[in-house]
Amino acid sequence: MINMIYENFKLSRKSLRYKQRDIAQKLGIGRAYISAIERGVKTPSKLLIKAYCGILDVNEEWLLTGKGDMLKKKMAKPSYIDIITKVQELDTLKEKGSITDSEFHLLKTNLLAPLKADT
Repeated sequence: MINMIYENFKLSRKSLRYKQRDIAQKLGIGRAYISAIERGVKTPSKLLIKAYCGILDVNEEWLLTGKGDMLKKKMAKPSYIDIITKVQELDTLKEKGSITDSEFHLLKTNLLAPLKADT
């Protein structure tokens, strides 16, 4: 399993077209340390593995074991129509008294958050 980490560090970095210095800079470590990991000289800490996977969107299970997809699956962003439909459903629930005003405003704010991120 340990050899898998070394090989997968290098494979994922190269597949995503990063140079060792780019990864090192993103992680706040030296390029030589990345090289040492890829050669099997150094073992990355759990924290470094989590940071690497988070920054590059690499699937941690794949990095450690080779199982699953290399990249994390991204959630699809909801469309404007989906959001508007959900807000209309909330309006209906509020009118029927199924949810309180504060619940309505909280849910509506969360539904509209992706729209505000686009502006």
